Amino acid sequence: MRVLFLHIILALTLLTACTDSDVVYHNFETTPKEGWGKTDTLMMQTGEIQETGMYSVEMCVRITEAYPYQALTLMVEEVILPRNTRTVYPVTLQIATQEGKRNKEGLTYSEFINRLNTPYVRKGESIRFNIYHKMRRTALPGVTDVGMKVVKSYGKTTLGR
Repeated sequence: MRVLFLHIILALTLLTACTDSDVVYHNFETTPKEGWGKTDTLMMQTGEIQETGMYSVEMCVRITEAYPYQALTLMVEEVILPRNTRTVYPVTLQIATQEGKRNKEGLTYSEFINRLNTPYVRKGESIRFNIYHKMRRTALPGVTDVGMKVVKSYGKTTLGR
């Protein structure tokens, strides 16, 4: 009985230690099943930020074997609201080598994670992301999901007001 109790305490301690309390937003949006069209914009928005400071922004893209190209170019528009500060980031992911070997391996899909930037956000503001692809093909197959993650970088700064 005592061993079971110790195992439960250990599990709870590990679970508590593994939580990432600095994550303020983490979400994935699914692309259309018939292929991600040039006019299909994925939109995501954080809730109101609770603490003024710097925040790291990461993007994760999930791609299946059906993706036919060596690279993927995306545009990420970041809008800080209500300031309406807009920044557009071109993101190029190298999916495969010139010989066709995939850079990431997965069972059903491969994940490509890219850190974008570290914006300064004030308490009460939110961040909206508009994501679209810049590939020539009209309906892009094999891209299944795009995710955005916003994490508190470090404490309050003296930037802004």
